[in-house]
Amino acid sequence: MHPNTQGNIDFSQIAYPKFFRRVGSSFVDLVSGIGLVITIEFLIEIFLDILLFFAVILDVFFDTKYFVSNLVTLIKLLMIRNTIMLLPDNHIYVPVIRLNISAIIIASITCLLIFARFESSFRQTLGKRLFKLLVVNKEYKRISFKHAIYRNLAKIITVCTLGIGYFLILFSNKTLHDKICGTFVVNDSSIDRTQCKHRV
Repeated sequence: MHPNTQGNIDFSQIAYPKFFRRVGSSFVDLVSGIGLVITIEFLIEIFLDILLFFAVILDVFFDTKYFVSNLVTLIKLLMIRNTIMLLPDNHIYVPVIRLNISAIIIASITCLLIFARFESSFRQTLGKRLFKLLVVNKEYKRISFKHAIYRNLAKIITVCTLGIGYFLILFSNKTLHDKICGTFVVNDSSIDRTQCKHRV
């Protein structure tokens, strides 16, 4: 067997994406991630409103002294207490933009888990699929769900560098979070898709 070959994967044929393909992929993931967080946050608020509606019905029919509805209201108040009110300067009649911090945190965690699941199960997020990229481990195989969670959490560190962590691609083919987690992003055409089946 060739020293640069393992199974059906010839490491010498592995191709890494150019900087702007990684940036384009990350931009698509950022936009889709924000959209997902907003959607989940909206659904959480709708769910609480529906829950409160049925809680009132239960209180009326079972004469619970409004215990159930008060409990749901308390949950909503706890979330509203962590709300930021953004008022545009000198525009009294402009609608208030309300950001529900608690719901956004829940939505962000959910979004992170969804992205991790896509990277571990399909080796791709939406952005990577559009730009034909794959996330793999040091053996160029599929990463585990736990590993994918670590990778997505490590992206926070890259973001905290004001994007400098992405420029490491120019020198090592890896972003800062890939270096931290021991992962690679490669062109999907350079790896046989039948290989990368094993999680670590």
